[in-house]
Amino acid sequence: MIGLSPSKAKKILEAVLFMAPEPLSTGKLSELTSLTENEVSSFLKDIEQDLIDHDRGVRLETIAGGVRFVACKEAEPYLLELSQGQKRNPLSPAALEVLAIISYMQPITRTEIDEIRGVSSESSIGTLLDRGLIAEVGRKEAPGRPILFATTKAFLVYFGLKDLTELPELSEFKEPDDIENTNPPSLVE
Repeated sequence: MIGLSPSKAKKILEAVLFMAPEPLSTGKLSELTSLTENEVSSFLKDIEQDLIDHDRGVRLETIAGGVRFVACKEAEPYLLELSQGQKRNPLSPAALEVLAIISYMQPITRTEIDEIRGVSSESSIGTLLDRGLIAEVGRKEAPGRPILFATTKAFLVYFGLKDLTELPELSEFKEPDDIENTNPPSLVE
């Protein structure tokens, strides 16, 4: 695709991003289009500015080490209406708990997760693996060589994170003993 005009290059980048099932890095876009990474970055800035200038219904978002199109905030109620009946099953509290442990302590083994939770995590790990939110990333140098788990790019996309540094600091969370009584005050004195 050498010798593309800027307008044709931007058109191709828009089409590729529109059809991509996940955010694409400038490196991947460069590889797909034969443009340099600098050219891709420059064209993406142009596309982003064009979307803003023309008050379009989509915008570019940098997430999970890549770029993707997302809908404008004003379209949210209409998109929610459209997606009725297409909802995925939400993650269970247990799966969310396991995912939180993995995201902050990765790579981590199932046994280590079970020790933190005090219960078996086998089912939740299976669910998270099936959804592609975690992956097996190796084996620990320990007896039995247990499998190590870590979060995936799909995890970043699912939670709208650019990278793991966007996770809240653990210090922001209160210990259960520090949480004030959440019962509503009594109306009777």
